[in-house]
Amino acid sequence: MQVLNRLFTRQDVYAMLEAGIVREDEKLELINGELVKMPSDPLHGGTIYNLAGVLRKEVASFEVMVREEKDFWLPDLRQLYLPDIAVVKPFNHLERHPEPSDTYLVIEVAYSSLSKDIVDKLPNYLAAGIREIWIVDLKQKMSRVYRQEKTLELPFGTAFAPLAFPDIKRVWI
Repeated sequence: MQVLNRLFTRQDVYAMLEAGIVREDEKLELINGELVKMPSDPLHGGTIYNLAGVLRKEVASFEVMVREEKDFWLPDLRQLYLPDIAVVKPFNHLERHPEPSDTYLVIEVAYSSLSKDIVDKLPNYLAAGIREIWIVDLKQKMSRVYRQEKTLELPFGTAFAPLAFPDIKRVWI
């Protein structure tokens, strides 16, 4: 039997959901047209939970939403990400997914996914115009902070502020 390799688009993903080929609760991302199952373990999930909780408290006075592992479309039809955390402007989530112009910050927590986050996802986030991406590297115990103009590598325990919220300088991890 011959298996056909093909790249998928978001329309393909919607069709697979409707047909029951993939389930809505599956952690799948569409990265450069390839469907990728995202692994999760207690350290990864616990870090997301803790960091999202801290972010919610710190940005509570701002008009923003903190989303965890929810759909995020990039303009390229071959991209559908589930960023571990995204801080976005409020909008009607029943009508659409957030877009790069809605986004203040994307955070990816990486243990086994570090190379995919840096090599495959990061360039697409930056190309789409997302101003700040944190990759929390659990193996190296550092936060890699990517901003359009520079990159910071900060060991866990270092205080810093998100670009969009410069008054919230603190230790995040």
